[in-house]
Amino acid sequence: MDYNPLALPPAESAAVTLLRLTAWAETFDVHLRGQSTWLEVLEDNLLVELRTYFREGEFSPSFINGLLDTVLRRRISGVSGGGMRGDL
Repeated sequence: MDYNPLALPPAESAAVTLLRLTAWAETFDVHLRGQSTWLEVLEDNLLVELRTYFREGEFSPSFINGLLDTVLRRRISGVSGGGMRGDL
């Protein structure tokens, strides 16, 4: 049986459409929650870079979070990086 929204009365057609959109939104939300955020990917990449240049040390997650917070605050406020190479 084919779905034909024009064969339904307008109120019923709208209800069917809303139900389909709700089901789609729930499925999409589950998919989005399963993906990494931009910040999580950045933290992982930063950890890899730090371990590449500073092989002797382990870095705590609080160090990574503090470093990212500082960089973002400087970027937002327009403060230059000071002793860092290049612009942030």
